[in-house]
Amino acid sequence: GTSGSDLDLYTLRPKPAVIFFDCDDCLYFDNWKIAAYLTTKIEKHCQTEFGLDEGYAYKLYKKHGTALRGLIAEGYLSRDCSKSIDGFLETVHDLPIHALLSP
Repeated sequence: GTSGSDLDLYTLRPKPAVIFFDCDDCLYFDNWKIAAYLTTKIEKHCQTEFGLDEGYAYKLYKKHGTALRGLIAEGYLSRDCSKSIDGFLETVHDLPIHALLSP
């Protein structure tokens, strides 16, 4: 890792090819299209991977601040298993960004 801003010194994970920032629809105003797509992916992943009922991912979000934090708090994911956490993050954030954003 690195505490500076020199990306050449970054060693924790592979260097990102793209960094996408979305601060609750304020950088890329699209009438919440990206947020809705992401919410749907999180919901579907929680249903298929953890057998959760429809709407439970949103309940986790409301109770714990994020669905991921809720999955960890309620024992669906282990805080100590970065592979499962990274897998969740990679799966739900794999968005067709070029289709969702236009110049």
